[in-house]
Amino acid sequence: MQAPAKHPTDAAPDGRVTLLCVDLVDSTALIQALGDGRAGVVLARFADAARETFLAYGGREIDHTDGFLVLFAGPVAALATALDLHARIAGLARDHGIRLGARAGIHCGEAITRENTPDAIALGAKPLEVEGLAKAICARVCNLAGAGQTLLTHDAFEEAQYARRDAFSEPARLRWLSHGLYTLKGVDDALLIHEVGHEGRAPLAPPQEVEKARHLRDDNLLTGWRAGAGQEIPGRAGWVLERKLGEGGFGDAWLARHAASGEERVFKFCFQLGRLRSLQREVTLFRLLRGALGERDDIARIIDWRLDEEPYCIESEYYPAGDFASWAAASGGLDAISPDTRIGLVAEVADALAAAHAVGVLHKDVKPGNVLIARGADGKPHARLADFGIATLSAGSRYRHGRGIVPTGMTAALALGESSRSLGTRMYMAPEQIEGREATTYADAYAVGVLLYQVVCADFGKSLAPGWERDVTDPLLREDIAGLIARDPSARIGSLEQLAARLRALPQRRAQRAEEDRRRARELRRRRRRRWLVPALALLSVLVVGLAWGIRRVSLEAQRANREAATARAVTGFLVDLFKQADPEHTRGERLTVREAIDHGAANVQERFATQPEVQVPLLSAIGQVYLALGLFDQAQPLLQRALAADDTVLPRGSDERAELRLALQDTEDALGHYPRALELGHEALREAQALHGDDSLAAARARIAIGNSYNGEHDAEPAAHHLEEAVATLAEIAPRGDDHAEALWKLAVSYIYLGREDDAMRVLEESLGMLREHPEGNQTSIAAVYETMAGVERNRGNFRAALTRLRAAEKIYLDLGLGEHTSYASDLFSIANAQSLLGEFEGARRDFAASLAIYRKAFGDQPYPSYALNLKALGGTLNNLGRHAEALPLLREAAAQYARLPKLAAANVPRMQGMIGLAEVGSGDVERGLADARAAVEALAAVAAAAPGDEDAAANYVEAALTAADAEQLAGRADAARRTCGDALARAQPLLQRPLIYNRVREAKLLLCVDRTADAMPLLQQLDASGYHDRFLDRLRQAAGVAPAATDVAAAVD
Repeated sequence: MQAPAKHPTDAAPDGRVTLLCVDLVDSTALIQALGDGRAGVVLARFADAARETFLAYGGREIDHTDGFLVLFAGPVAALATALDLHARIAGLARDHGIRLGARAGIHCGEAITRENTPDAIALGAKPLEVEGLAKAICARVCNLAGAGQTLLTHDAFEEAQYARRDAFSEPARLRWLSHGLYTLKGVDDALLIHEVGHEGRAPLAPPQEVEKARHLRDDNLLTGWRAGAGQEIPGRAGWVLERKLGEGGFGDAWLARHAASGEERVFKFCFQLGRLRSLQREVTLFRLLRGALGERDDIARIIDWRLDEEPYCIESEYYPAGDFASWAAASGGLDAISPDTRIGLVAEVADALAAAHAVGVLHKDVKPGNVLIARGADGKPHARLADFGIATLSAGSRYRHGRGIVPTGMTAALALGESSRSLGTRMYMAPEQIEGREATTYADAYAVGVLLYQVVCADFGKSLAPGWERDVTDPLLREDIAGLIARDPSARIGSLEQLAARLRALPQRRAQRAEEDRRRARELRRRRRRRWLVPALALLSVLVVGLAWGIRRVSLEAQRANREAATARAVTGFLVDLFKQADPEHTRGERLTVREAIDHGAANVQERFATQPEVQVPLLSAIGQVYLALGLFDQAQPLLQRALAADDTVLPRGSDERAELRLALQDTEDALGHYPRALELGHEALREAQALHGDDSLAAARARIAIGNSYNGEHDAEPAAHHLEEAVATLAEIAPRGDDHAEALWKLAVSYIYLGREDDAMRVLEESLGMLREHPEGNQTSIAAVYETMAGVERNRGNFRAALTRLRAAEKIYLDLGLGEHTSYASDLFSIANAQSLLGEFEGARRDFAASLAIYRKAFGDQPYPSYALNLKALGGTLNNLGRHAEALPLLREAAAQYARLPKLAAANVPRMQGMIGLAEVGSGDVERGLADARAAVEALAAVAAAAPGDEDAAANYVEAALTAADAEQLAGRADAARRTCGDALARAQPLLQRPLIYNRVREAKLLLCVDRTADAMPLLQQLDASGYHDRFLDRLRQAAGVAPAATDVAAAVD
């Protein structure tokens, strides 16, 4: 026998220890029989033998009274010690001609270990103390054992089974047994008790009950023989167990080698009658598959089985490389294996499943652990689908009710556990399985989708989550995965055989896609010569208006015809020069984009037409509106302002042209957050529309839409709703179900959200979406905006996953339209990140906040802009939540500087930023400064809230500042200060907390937990758990209160 290497004997990182308790049986009778002197010699020799054996296996003595308590690095060393000690005691008994036996108990469990100081040891303390229930359990198990017997609890027994054959002496004579369940005094749960001992030396029989240990009958549990390295399998002559491979729902899997031939096979043993059904089903389904399909290389082969007597087992082909995950790990990780090889293995799994599906067999547990890897004759790895233990037959299978060619007894076997709802491994389960619905072949397709995603990402630990597409750079694989994991089963790829063919044809598909891309590029180059047509039409439409003004004047003043003709020639010449900039044939191959051409035109239009305002004004207006459409608001504003400043001779007062130009400028001011100026322009446009066309006109309705939008921007929802309701009523009469009608409804929904009327908001949003979908071409960005607003309603209701789904739909629209750098897309990305943050998915939130911020930086530079400042604030807050406080600080300080330059928002947000900066400072180690900043923010916003008692925004800002300060105080170890801060906020914020918004539930739950009112917080926490809400501060408060957060269910959220 080879002794195991010695290991340190401290507790494992998770607090688990292995303890051995050993003592002599009936030592009192020994003293009575031998007398004190002779018994003392025997006891001393026993103690010496025990200590020598402990030392040989790295044991550390903890205690010695009647017996020994010893700490070991693991169960293998503890068991080897016990077995050797029994042999030495047997020799001691022979030497003295007496009956002598020891008993031993081994247990693995959690315990606290503590080293004593030399001074304490000198005063009589033990060098090492072990405290906890594990110590008592070990003593109880030892007390249950008989002479020469070693008993183990279940975890210790299972871990010892993994030992090498030479870890224990005389492995061929070693027997491994299970004696069933026992209840131990002082231990709540019954424990499985096992025995390991040498034949002829150990009792190898169930221990007798004692006062503190009673046997508990369990008819489902099979007792007696268990597998152990070096044993011959009962009923399988010549087959000797080599090593344990693992355990699962069925029981244990072992590698065995034939003593004569050296052939290796895998044996799966079952030791519970209830789980025997899994083995029976696996054998039955394998026979069905083999009978219907013949021998297939891609399905793991079952060679023999023993299901009529113990030990129940099935015998399978052995694949030395192991399962997919083990093989990948041994190869250096998935990323060390070529993508073609990884994807080819998934294709083979798909082929195997397609064959099984063809005869109506559903696997239901496809995962890396059930895909074995075999080396083919070509030396390459190949996949073998294994473990049909929870498989079932589809509803349409001809075998399900005994129809067709069914081997004898098969129908009865398949009836065992027939429900197709039997669960597999959660990460690979389709949504319908998680929800308890019937599984179909589409559930297996979903599992293949997850597996394909993981091999593409080279990470078997990666679960599917919203945004998974960003991890898959190959668009073809992205399409394949999406086709497998659709939430609706009927939308998934129906044929896994076709999927396998698609995966194998990836090189050809990539070449075909590349050719399509080249063809599109050629078409794009052909069209690029005419790229000027789009902006030309926009500019020429304005030019037509400009010329119309001239035509009216020409009709009245014929003598000015020559001048108007000169104007037309001037505009035409400007357009030709402008669009030549975008035509590569005229720029020696330097292909300017439309944006560059427009910039060029904007730069020289004023100089070129300084003395021709009738030309300059329509061009300024056209270029300004192009900038507005591109989301370049800073560039649009000065051009539109200059155009609107034209005198009456160029742009007549009261004209439609002036009103429309004013509304374009208002849109620009809205986008820049200049709401007072935007409202001024909107009301001017409304007055002119009413004067020219009447209050029930299309122009008046459009002006009201713009006014309502500006009021919404200021969060002044009542006047916004009034104007928008008027616009909706007008449009329902004069232009029903048109684009203006849909826009008015969408913006009215925003007002309803601010008013807390979420049901009304969702109703009008659905109506708006229906109108837009009637004419989707040209309305895609409006549809995206409606999705974003719907997400706001879902977010307020606490339906964060539903909100994220809506936002992802908007994201797809923006990306499909090529608007990946537009501020509208940045706004959607911000909302996506916010939803992820609410769900505690902070890393994903950080990534999307950063991407959104990059777009805003490019658009606005260092100019103040509300959405830009909000993005800085959100990204900094997310980094605080991730504990990355040093990274958060510069972003939060930049946000504070932005808000300081936005007068309308400064009063509330500058103090809020000071509080968040304080939290980041505390987290970065600048504790006193951080606490001072956090407290200053609370005081400033408390004063604002006190001065405006009915202002909910002021109250919300104060509560948020108080919670940030409490977070900082707790982080700094000032729990009492945090309790006072939250107590004050709870007392002052009651009116706000009565509002039925999910954010108020979050605030109230945190405040209650912080002041130790856990019982009052529980209903709120249940609401938050249902919504999936998480954040670091709340989780920390819950942990302190002993209320565990609910587990997040990522798999169920995949859409």
